Amino acid sequence: MPELDASERRAIEKLMPFHVTDTLDPEDRERVERALQDDESLRAEMAFLEALHGGVREMTEVPSSGELGLARLRRSVRQQRRRSLVARTLRPALALAAGLILVLQATLLLQPGEDAARLAGAAVADLQVTFTADATEGELRELLQSVDARIVDGPSAAGVYHLQLDPSPEDEAAWMRVLETLEDRPDIVTFVERE
Repeated sequence: MPELDASERRAIEKLMPFHVTDTLDPEDRERVERALQDDESLRAEMAFLEALHGGVREMTEVPSSGELGLARLRRSVRQQRRRSLVARTLRPALALAAGLILVLQATLLLQPGEDAARLAGAAVADLQVTFTADATEGELRELLQSVDARIVDGPSAAGVYHLQLDPSPEDEAAWMRVLETLEDRPDIVTFVERE
């Protein structure tokens, strides 16, 4: 390795005390160790720093508050790195999941038909109906039960309710019976039409 220039040597010398206390990140540690391999004077200085550090440690029976704080800081940095790694690892997975949800939602909403609406959680209405203003809840319940219908939306601003039949009539004759049953109650129903 070529001889270090003055600025690189100063940078390595500044990092050496942290190397002794084992507080460098892996990149800086490798940088210092490469420099130590090729420079005898840096190795001598490192030996002095290690001896000094060892002597100071021997003299203190109880860890100093600085060392305790440093240990706490190291632990905090390690925990933060782990959290950061987990966040960086999960971020693409979460983005992919969100994208898939959007694609699924768009697919369901853009597909016409009753099955897509049911999958998306929307109720599919079979009939539009308006009721008289004086129709009671009991009368409405009785009428809706007689045709196996339930209100899935409404009233709109115009007073229109949307009904779903369960099951939906299979043939035209069954549809006509449902419509006739509702139309035969003008005291309750003022308008009825298939969706």
